[in-house]
Amino acid sequence: MTAISRNRLCLAAFAVVLLACCFLLLSRRHGGSRHLVAGLFNRHRISSANVDTDPDDLDWPPRPPPDLMQGGSALVLVHIQKTGGSSLNRQFVRAGVRGLPCRCRRGRKRCLCLNSADTDWLFSRGSVGWRCGLHASLAALQACVPNWRRFRPGVRLHYMTVLRRPVDRFFSEWRHVRRGATWEAARRFCDGKPMDPQPELCYRGDDWHGVGLAEFAGCATNPAINRQSRMLANLTGRECLGGEEMLAGALANLRRMIFVGLTEYQVLNQYQLTRGLGLLFNRLFWQHDETVASQLNTSRADLAIAESATSLDARLYAAAERLFFHRTRRLLIGDAIAARADPGLAAAIAGLDTAGLRAVAPRMAAAAGVVLRRLGARGVSAAERRRVRQKVKRKLIQSQ
Repeated sequence: MTAISRNRLCLAAFAVVLLACCFLLLSRRHGGSRHLVAGLFNRHRISSANVDTDPDDLDWPPRPPPDLMQGGSALVLVHIQKTGGSSLNRQFVRAGVRGLPCRCRRGRKRCLCLNSADTDWLFSRGSVGWRCGLHASLAALQACVPNWRRFRPGVRLHYMTVLRRPVDRFFSEWRHVRRGATWEAARRFCDGKPMDPQPELCYRGDDWHGVGLAEFAGCATNPAINRQSRMLANLTGRECLGGEEMLAGALANLRRMIFVGLTEYQVLNQYQLTRGLGLLFNRLFWQHDETVASQLNTSRADLAIAESATSLDARLYAAAERLFFHRTRRLLIGDAIAARADPGLAAAIAGLDTAGLRAVAPRMAAAAGVVLRRLGARGVSAAERRRVRQKVKRKLIQSQ
C-alpha cells in the first residue's frame, strides 16, 4: 500500500469516527439514537403532508435572536392589562433565562437585565419600568423604545405579547376597577403621539369604585372596550377611531411579532419561547386558572354585555389562537423528546384544524412539559401556589 493510499484510509477512518461522535452527541441531546432518527423521519414525513397551516405564517419560527447577549437585538414586551403580563415579566427577570442575566435587589420592582455589551436585552416593566408610559400600546412603544438610552444604535427590536380570552379579560378588568384601581396615568395614542385632549374619563372623582357591569361597558370612552385590539393597532389615521380599521392594523401586527402567547396555555407559551426562540427558562410556567374572573357567577345578561364590548377582540383572539396552535404544532412535530414522551402525538395533530388542536391542547401541553423538564426547568413550589391562591381570595373579597 502506497503512502498516499494509507493517508486516504486514515482520513476516511477519521471522518467516520467524527461522524459517529456527532451522532452520539445529538442522540444524547434528543433522548436517544432511536428517537433522533424518529424525529428526523417525522419531520420529513409531516412537512410533505397536507398540514393545515397559515400561509401568512410559513416563515415562523424565526431564527432565535443570537445577538441578545451582544446588544444587537432586544425583546420588547407589549404588556396588556389583565392578560398575565406580570407573570411573564417575573419569569424573565426573577426566575430567569439561562445565559441572559438579570440582577434583582430585594424590595425593588425592577431588575437590571444587561448583556455583555452593557445594554438591555429586555425592555419591559420588570426590567426598565414604564419608560414609555403606563401599559404603553404597541404604537407608543414603537415611537419610544428605539430612543432608549441603553440600546445600541440600530438595535433590532423583537416585539412580543400575551392575549387572553376577551370576555374573561374584560370581566377581570371590570373587577379590578370596581375594587377602586385605575390606570388613569395611561395615555391613549394617535399618529405617534398622545391624543390631545385625552378621551374623557368615565367617572368623576378619584376612581370608579363599585361600578356595575352595565355602566362599565356603557361608557363609550372606556379603554377596556376592545382593549387588546387597540393595544396592538398602529393607531394612525382612521385606526384611532376604532372599528374595522383598528382591528385590521392589530391583525397585521400580530403576525409580525416574534411571540404571541395565550394566557390560557402557559406551558405551551414556555414551549414556544424555548423551542422557537431558544430561551431556556429556569422554572416552569404555571397554569393558574383560579383567577378572579373564573370565580364569578356570570349571568347570560352579563355575558352578553361583555361579548358586545369585546367583539373586535374576539376576532383578534381567534386569529391569535390559530397562529398559536399552528406554531406549537410545527415545533412539536419536529421534537424528538416530545416524540419519546408521546410517540403518537405527531401523527395525531398533523391534520387538525384550530378547533381540533384546541381540543387536544392538554395532550400537547403534557408532551411540552416533559420537554421543558428535560431541558432543566424546575416546577413551581407548593408555597408559591398557596400564595397565589390567597391573593385571588383577597381580590374576590375586595371586589364584592
